[in-house]
Amino acid sequence: MSSHPTIIRTLSDACDAVAAMEAPALVGLRTSTQGWQLMSGGGFEDLDDLIGFCAPRSWDGVALVATGRARDLERPDAKFRIRLTYALLRDGSVASALTTAEGDQLELGEAAPGGRVEDYCRRILGLPTDEEPLQPADSSANSDWATWDELHAEVIADGERFFGLGPAQVGWFDPPSFGRYLLGLADIPSGHYQWAGRQPTGPC
Repeated sequence: MSSHPTIIRTLSDACDAVAAMEAPALVGLRTSTQGWQLMSGGGFEDLDDLIGFCAPRSWDGVALVATGRARDLERPDAKFRIRLTYALLRDGSVASALTTAEGDQLELGEAAPGGRVEDYCRRILGLPTDEEPLQPADSSANSDWATWDELHAEVIADGERFFGLGPAQVGWFDPPSFGRYLLGLADIPSGHYQWAGRQPTGPC
């Protein structure tokens, strides 16, 4: 992992730094005498390329920029492109910014933007993710599992590939983030992530 020349002092600065990068992009945050030093996270083409990646212990946090889609909850068929920057420290401190493809800032309200960006950053740092209210039994009448915990544990125990994921990749997720990953594959809106009347639909 090579270092990036930028030194930042706030998480908002980290968001600004990655916002200037070509999405998707990930950097590590490592404490220095002047603030945080940005560490290269290596190249990847899709957010799902990050599945299984664990940050070096020398990283105090991560910052990521990605693009995705959102829908207006008042008009479910109205989808639009978004650009999300997100910075997270191991102690749970977070900063984020959300803009449209045209560069207009979106109001986040009380909730931080989420979806795969938040889940992946938390799992990269080994942090738990927030619970997913929509359970397998809620999202499919034919589900054999009542909760994501049950499904997650069974897939790991089976040791087989599941929707393109190997056992180690499934184990990288925790049950809530695994559930949201599967809901995203089915294009079923998560019950957890909402902000200002809008909800992410994937891939972020």
